[in-house]
Amino acid sequence: IKGYTLRETGLENCEGFVDIADHIAGCDSRFSNIISSLLGRTVVAEDIDSATNIAKSISEIKIRC
Repeated sequence: IKGYTLRETGLENCEGFVDIADHIAGCDSRFSNIISSLLGRTVVAEDIDSATNIAKSISEIKIRC
């Protein structure tokens, strides 16, 4: 299994951003690709309002590119 990671830049500057889920999930190193595959594109936010704002900012960046 190949792991995938979100490649958006500037997320750490978004209000309410905690981390990417695969960075905070603990597991044995032999399962790291599986965790990255499942959680590598999942953003963890402090609350639903922050998550909504982060999602909007990501889609605005993609629309402009």
